[in-house]
Amino acid sequence: CPLCNTLDSNMMVIATNNANLGKAWSQYYLGTQTEVKGEHGSAKEAVGWYEKAAGQGHPQACLDLANIYLKEEFGMRDLPKAEAYAVKAIGLHTAYTLIANERLVDIAREFHLSDDNGSAERILSRLISEKSDSNILSSAGFLLLDMQSNS
Repeated sequence: CPLCNTLDSNMMVIATNNANLGKAWSQYYLGTQTEVKGEHGSAKEAVGWYEKAAGQGHPQACLDLANIYLKEEFGMRDLPKAEAYAVKAIGLHTAYTLIANERLVDIAREFHLSDDNGSAERILSRLISEKSDSNILSSAGFLLLDMQSNS
């Protein structure tokens, strides 16, 4: 609808102005809009906005970056970066601990599948030593057992 397009356009202008002033929430918003809609830019541009927001301590931006760097869909897969952003999200806000720990198990699994068992074991040992959520502990423990039985 024409009104929706006008509102969306106005919101993008306001968000861009605020993002350029260093407002993390606007940087995060622009990242989501760029990633989801695609018409406002590329995946690399979305990651750029997310990284700016994460650099200022935006926990959801950190978690989104962990997901982007974990997956291959954007062609930016980087497991060490995925791990670093998941750990940063945990450190920024406790509400993100469970989902970030789930992401860390996924990252450990991908390290294992790429034959980097040292990185996988480091992540899993950390999760186990921190006595994470019982589901996380189960997932981490099973993956660790699987790795040990295959070596």
